[in-house]
Amino acid sequence: MSGKKGLILLTVLALALAPLGGAAGSAGNQALPAPENVAVVLVVDVSASMRETDPQGLRETAARVFVDLLGPDDYFSAIVFSDEAEVLFPLQQVKDSRNKEHFKEVLSSKLTPRGYTDFNAALEEAFRQLRDGKTEGARPAVVFLTDGEPDPGPGLRRNKAYMEGYMEALWKLVADFALHRYPVYTVGFSEEIDPGLISKISLDTLGESYRLQDPGELMVTFFTLLGKLKNRNLLLEERGITGAERSFTFRVDDYIRQVNLVVAGKAGSFKAALYTPRGEEARPGEIKGLSAIEEEGSTLIVLHQPEAALFGDWRFTVSGGGPVDVMADSDLFLKAWLKQPLPSSQHPLHEPLEFEVEVTRGGALKDLPFKVELLLTKPGRSSPEVIPLAKGEKGIFRGSYQQVDAMGAYQLLVRLLLEGKVISTSAATVYVKLLPALSTDFRPGDDFRLGEEVIVSASLELAGQRIAQGRELKVDNFQMVMNYEDGSRVFLPLHDSGNFEEHGNVKAQDGIWSNRLVFGREGAFEAFIQVRGEFRGTEFFLEKRLGFFRAFPPGNIKLTLVPGNRYFALKGGRISYPVAVENNSSFREELYLNGSSSEIGTLRQAKLTLEPGETGTFTLELDLSDSLEAGSYIMPLYLASENALTTIEPSLLELPVEIVTRGEYARRWLELRGRLLAAAGGIVLLLAAFFYAGGLILYRVYVLPQNKVEGSLIYWKAADQEESVIASKKLPLWKLGKDKVLIAFHEDQKADFHLEGADYRHNYHFTIKSYLNLKGPRFLQGWKGLFQRQVPVSFVLQCSEPGVIEFEGALYTGKELFHEDTFKSGGFVFRYINYYSTRWFRGKGEGVNILAGKVLEE
Repeated sequence: MSGKKGLILLTVLALALAPLGGAAGSAGNQALPAPENVAVVLVVDVSASMRETDPQGLRETAARVFVDLLGPDDYFSAIVFSDEAEVLFPLQQVKDSRNKEHFKEVLSSKLTPRGYTDFNAALEEAFRQLRDGKTEGARPAVVFLTDGEPDPGPGLRRNKAYMEGYMEALWKLVADFALHRYPVYTVGFSEEIDPGLISKISLDTLGESYRLQDPGELMVTFFTLLGKLKNRNLLLEERGITGAERSFTFRVDDYIRQVNLVVAGKAGSFKAALYTPRGEEARPGEIKGLSAIEEEGSTLIVLHQPEAALFGDWRFTVSGGGPVDVMADSDLFLKAWLKQPLPSSQHPLHEPLEFEVEVTRGGALKDLPFKVELLLTKPGRSSPEVIPLAKGEKGIFRGSYQQVDAMGAYQLLVRLLLEGKVISTSAATVYVKLLPALSTDFRPGDDFRLGEEVIVSASLELAGQRIAQGRELKVDNFQMVMNYEDGSRVFLPLHDSGNFEEHGNVKAQDGIWSNRLVFGREGAFEAFIQVRGEFRGTEFFLEKRLGFFRAFPPGNIKLTLVPGNRYFALKGGRISYPVAVENNSSFREELYLNGSSSEIGTLRQAKLTLEPGETGTFTLELDLSDSLEAGSYIMPLYLASENALTTIEPSLLELPVEIVTRGEYARRWLELRGRLLAAAGGIVLLLAAFFYAGGLILYRVYVLPQNKVEGSLIYWKAADQEESVIASKKLPLWKLGKDKVLIAFHEDQKADFHLEGADYRHNYHFTIKSYLNLKGPRFLQGWKGLFQRQVPVSFVLQCSEPGVIEFEGALYTGKELFHEDTFKSGGFVFRYINYYSTRWFRGKGEGVNILAGKVLEE
């Protein structure tokens, strides 16, 4: 049924049933997609040594471009440190260019070199910003820029005991970053810096480390780093361009959300220009979404959400006397994110690699048939292996690789393809080492109740054998992490303590780590098991993703004995009790019924199974004892749930029982049947009244308004050539909205239309009338019209005496009109046009040839 007819039917129902009243409603919710924004804390070393390592202040230029590359939905904080750490501004949303200018101004004013180099103070503040900031689930990261090693204060670096404690605190802090999944990306430049130190900070937190030869590389590094954080596609990267003009091309299509271009070099030493696919120079202000930001020695060009007219191959030119760096990347509507394993993570040898890739989409790309594949390159191999990924629930693509038989770096490349074309790529590295594997009995797919307690257990295994702490294995931290949808986290430490009462741990030092978990927060969460320690002299950090879980309120079941019933029977008989049940629970509930009584009778049902959210009426049947005397009794029915957290209201139902004599039973039975027959007769009359009234309403509001003349009548003089149809006149019959239209051949006649050029002096006219082709009384016609695709209407033309119509060589006084019928009368040729007619094809009986068998001469 069409939407229009459905609306009409609803209107009729509302009008016909208005005296009965009533309303209904429903509500639903939709899950929001995961955000793609980042929450970045930029930590900049401003110790005194920066005077020598960055004399030109290139940190400032790079930091300002870093701010410009952030999106409005990203979060940003900046910290500068020497022997103290100063938070320049707390973690907050970027929002707009005005905020960016404020960030850059504050940064520029705080980069004066001074003091020593206290790593701990800087990282503590960065950790605090990420932990306490409200970022709506944005991806966290720290970018740590330094030119030296930890040097907390004058003379302290030479104090061995102090520095041992200082470094121990540093690695504990780094472990906290790892356990909270806050990656630290370190950027170091100077010959004095210890590359092993900053590399370990990054590797331990699953970040990346960059060591630069000079600060001039900062711009490129920041551009590359932020591109990885935002999962952007690199378009070009050219370093050290000098001399003649160089030209680069890149393609813009409907997959691209934004293009970023950066040119960096000595101020005034280069010239850059951008050209559209039409060959015109692109200037900010003239093209929607194009902007340019110039800093000292650098230019950032951004093309945001290009329109379809700008799709095609763009050209970018640069020339200059000094070395110039050019970088460009694109932000896509369609991205593939590697969720498991985590980039830069460690993985045990001989344990299968399980892959999970999430695809985020935007714009008009939500329903495209894309494909995801993963290319894996093992250590020592030059060619990759293709790992097939299958799409699963929640849009996650999954696959596995079994031949993890070599230690070293496994290079992963995720490719997103559409019709064989690579749309997006993202790369990652996983380090396979001789490490124990994580094992747990906490499985995905389970939902939990608030207040429910479970014991979470996990262990480390090597070659299928569980291993405990000892000479080969040292465990610093073993925990379960729950990440909730709003970005908050809950940590549950696991213990191998032998304390069953507190930790649910049966035996100490047996390699089984456990704890009791009581669910105290409602909502969905993603769970992980993490362990950090040392195995055979190698430090490790392992994480196992367990999947998604949900915690709901414990549930409530309400039962009500349906009122209005009379519960009587003969002794030894049976009584049925209709009970309304409402399961206000997100779980499948088992409800136990204890209603046995040797004196009164036995309940046939012992248990009810209720689906989540189920409501309805269940019938309980009580078999009565044959020893009962006539009279009234109460049968107690005790109710209990299989789950102790589920509440039942009430926990006791009292079932009334009345034993009657045979004569009383017969009287009541006849009385009850009489009421049922009367009620049934009333319902039949009500339905008949509704059918009659509804049909009349439909006839008036839907069928009758369609009984009007439709189409147009085109006419021209019969003496004219056929080609003169171009100059013909048109009578728009449909505009009148009438069921009868009068067309006159003389201007003095009273009519709806007068034919131009007619020279009749007597009262000659046409009448076109519409007829409903529905049979039966009007209320039946109303229903028939509603359930037909279109109300069948015919249009009949009748000419006044003594006129006739010539149609296909025969003469008529009247005929039914069809689309493109052409006929002659009164010296004119007429053509009827009705594209929307329900009767396009002519059949028998369309007209009456009143002159059949006669010879006519004109």
